[in-house]
Amino acid sequence: MVNIRKINEEEKKDLLEYYTEELGRHEEGTEVFLDSYTFVTIEGYKSDSPGYSGKVIFALYGSPHLHEVFIYEDGKLQRQKSEREMILEGKLEE
Repeated sequence: MVNIRKINEEEKKDLLEYYTEELGRHEEGTEVFLDSYTFVTIEGYKSDSPGYSGKVIFALYGSPHLHEVFIYEDGKLQRQKSEREMILEGKLEE
């Protein structure tokens, strides 16, 4: 069963780590950033088979077109590229 909720403190810590270590943002400003936008966790997500199954974190930054999706891979939070990004990189066809 799918469960949708606000992120918890551990997930917030994982997001803070992603933004500071992967993107090089300052920790103090990033903590404010994490408190000012909308982050939700979808637990028990299952895509078509074969596909992804597990926890998904959805981030919404103000306007609806400003969003990101994260999943856990090998225990580490990873941002997922959008379909459009993958098309532009030549990894998917339109």
